[in-house]
Amino acid sequence: NSFETQAIGGLPPKGICGSGMVDIISELLKNKIIDRSGKIKEGGRDSDGTKEIVLVDAKASATGKDITVDENDIKNLIHSKGAIYTGIEVLLKEAGFKKSDIMHVFIAGGLGTALNIRSAINIGLLPDLPEKSFVFLGNTSVAGAKMCLLSHEAADKADAIANKMAYLDLSSSALFMNNYGAALFLPHTDIESFPSVKKILT
Repeated sequence: NSFETQAIGGLPPKGICGSGMVDIISELLKNKIIDRSGKIKEGGRDSDGTKEIVLVDAKASATGKDITVDENDIKNLIHSKGAIYTGIEVLLKEAGFKKSDIMHVFIAGGLGTALNIRSAINIGLLPDLPEKSFVFLGNTSVAGAKMCLLSHEAADKADAIANKMAYLDLSSSALFMNNYGAALFLPHTDIESFPSVKKILT
């Protein structure tokens, strides 16, 4: 297999960022290089008993070392995305809503600035909703703190919102634990809940 890679600023790549990992796993899945459990099916090499894929060879990297992704990297991402997706499922069920009730999904933080929504849906990080439903907000914590410092009205509004919030501890939620295992596949064990991904994979 050969891979076409692009690094920030057009410079030789040094490594893989978080949003880059989401794209990589999505592309490996779409091209049937990995299976839905995250196992490398073809094109991998053995490295200390773990299969890995070389994305950028040492000659083209900024570090002089191969840039690779191995089955442990993939497994770690699957566990992370499974926790996020299961958290979304549990919050919806606890609030009495269905995925079809979601109108907008607001994405904040550094990862959100470069996250490819299609890739995130493909791996089961985000629910299978129309891509226009997802809205990037940037660094909301900094923006919110600035607004509260400069405006009494904004600070009062933030207090009012905080007082309306309910806390749900996912670590002690039986519903979370019972559903988490099902999310440890790409995109999910229930492929029917990801119809657009099913279409891509078949």
